[in-house]
Amino acid sequence: MKISEKKAHKRESIIQTALQLFATQGFHKTTIPDIAKKLKMSVGNLYNYFASKEKIYQMIVKQWLRY
Repeated sequence: MKISEKKAHKRESIIQTALQLFATQGFHKTTIPDIAKKLKMSVGNLYNYFASKEKIYQMIVKQWLRY
């Protein structure tokens, strides 16, 4: 698997995990550390993929609008 494929796969994992947490805990109660913990990754590493929780949410909405 190429680096770009690994990064895309990890980004999708982050999006899916965040979506699950947003659905169960709510957007405002879910934190970046919550998402990172569920993924078993560091908060700093998660920030390599998304600058904020809002950016993750924007990507979720973009994906939803494509369908």
